[in-house]
Amino acid sequence: MTGRYTIYGDVCAGGIGKKFPHWKVWGKLCLALSSQTWRKKNGRVVLHTDDPSKFDQELFDEIDTTWYEDFKENSKDIDTNTFWACGKLFAYKKASKGDSFIDADFIFWDKYPEKFKRSATNKINLTYVHADNGVYTGANAGIGCNAAFITFWDEEHLKEYIARSIAYMKKPFYGDRSWKGKNPIDPFKIIEMCYAEQGIMYETFTELGRPKEMFLENMLRESRQTSVTHIWGLKRIIENDYKQALDLVDLLYSRLLQDFPDKKSLWDSYREEGIEQCCSYFMQ
Repeated sequence: MTGRYTIYGDVCAGGIGKKFPHWKVWGKLCLALSSQTWRKKNGRVVLHTDDPSKFDQELFDEIDTTWYEDFKENSKDIDTNTFWACGKLFAYKKASKGDSFIDADFIFWDKYPEKFKRSATNKINLTYVHADNGVYTGANAGIGCNAAFITFWDEEHLKEYIARSIAYMKKPFYGDRSWKGKNPIDPFKIIEMCYAEQGIMYETFTELGRPKEMFLENMLRESRQTSVTHIWGLKRIIENDYKQALDLVDLLYSRLLQDFPDKKSLWDSYREEGIEQCCSYFMQ
């Protein structure tokens, strides 16, 4: 199986709100741990980016930049300040059936379970690890597929979802759609991005007549993050907590050393940069 990551532009994992240097503090360590664990357990690792020079190419089986030309050309009418993750929708166009898209702050620790896969008897069309509820607009509001980890098995659904999501992001708001100079974590802004990325994914799936074929297992809560780990909530905490930020750096570094000791010099450099950036931020 292929695991795909999309990182581009101002590389700042979790980058809404206060400009804590997430990428340089812990993001490189987490992406390394996520990608190398996927490669060890499940197969190929592909990175979709605009600038390969920001990454250590030995961590990936393929680095793709072709998606970015499409993104630049066809996102001109999208307010990328509001739809901060819109690039992922363009990278989704590169997916083949059975590919998994993985956020840089998400780690899938195990071999991909057979029960998650589509087969002759198991008519799964979409696999995602956890749902988000109650933060969506639209006629079918109330549920969405969190896109931190998702596998597309149905190419028709994927194409429809991409087209509708991009079209939605290009539509004008009713009123002022510019978020420049406003609260960067305004809840309505978050609702717009979540709906475009997550709510429309669920709506198109339902409208294509496949709701009973959608597979969901909430591994995140059921396994207490031992089967999968999603760091997204911690990002806001470490922006204001020096100790927890350093603890996260050391936790990721220690696990990389344990699981992939052959790349110790690379992990050492990531840890050193993370500590330096963390100290610099909190000393300002």
